[in-house]
Amino acid sequence: MLDHPTGRLYHPYMSRIIRYIAIGIIVTALPVFAQQSQGGAPGMGMQNPYPNQAPFSESELTRFMHDWPDVVKWLDSHGKSVSNPSRPGAFAQAFAGADFAGYLGSKGWKVERFGFVTAEVARCIVALELQDQMPTANSQIEDSIKQIQSNTDMSDAQKQAAIQQMRAVQSQMSGLSANVPVSELSLVKPRKAELTKILDIKASQD
Repeated sequence: MLDHPTGRLYHPYMSRIIRYIAIGIIVTALPVFAQQSQGGAPGMGMQNPYPNQAPFSESELTRFMHDWPDVVKWLDSHGKSVSNPSRPGAFAQAFAGADFAGYLGSKGWKVERFGFVTAEVARCIVALELQDQMPTANSQIEDSIKQIQSNTDMSDAQKQAAIQQMRAVQSQMSGLSANVPVSELSLVKPRKAELTKILDIKASQD
């Protein structure tokens, strides 16, 4: 058992679990988009910065896929950038300004709607990645919990704290994928690879 610099209990087994929520499209990550707080379980980092809107439609997703590359070029040419599209809030600042609103308007978008669709697409990619990883992640969590329980070098309090952290990760991973509309997931799933490429979302390495 090690003492984390933040003063919280930190156990080496946690790094194995955090890996599953730190893969590239999970806000660092995953985000797949849950955000790792220092020394503790990841927080929920998947809220759409343009809330209270209807789920996007298939036609909107098709338009988004067509328009996104041009939007990125426009942002780059105006000294703006989206450094990490897998974080739904990362582009809110880049999307600000009357000039960008005018540009989007010329393409038939309102900033709020385009921003919403961008965030939802990212959230869907993250959720789908989590769904793929959950069986392996859950297996790793259960295996690590068993190892903690049998670790004679840890006190009962340390074991309880480490296990609680892992259960929190497990719960948040499940909640993250469940927090995205099924209709959006069904539209993004068959296009996931293409959308990941378009958004330039890269998986991080161990």
